[in-house]
Amino acid sequence: MRASCRACGRWGLDFLRASRAEVSGATRVALLRLALYSFEQLKRVRADAAIDYSPVLGGPLKLFSDAQTMAEALAESERQRPFGLDFACSTANRSSPWCRRWLRASSS
Repeated sequence: MRASCRACGRWGLDFLRASRAEVSGATRVALLRLALYSFEQLKRVRADAAIDYSPVLGGPLKLFSDAQTMAEALAESERQRPFGLDFACSTANRSSPWCRRWLRASSS
């Protein structure tokens, strides 16, 4: 029992250390770079093997239940744009202030 308690304590400390802003930010960038690299390698393998399976290359569609959640996601996406993330904001209500502000900023 004691050994597992020590392990839990160590895990908790490691978790807190990894949760610091500078560490989690670096981890996000590393994961984004890994995802972009993996995507490029998949395209290369598919071309080399002449695999034609009609992939959807447009990326995921994300739906948000409220403006605050979408604004937070857009802010995070903007932070990742310099590292290669490409994204677009689209809404049925293009006149909403949070999307209008993003659309205006991304078009300049």
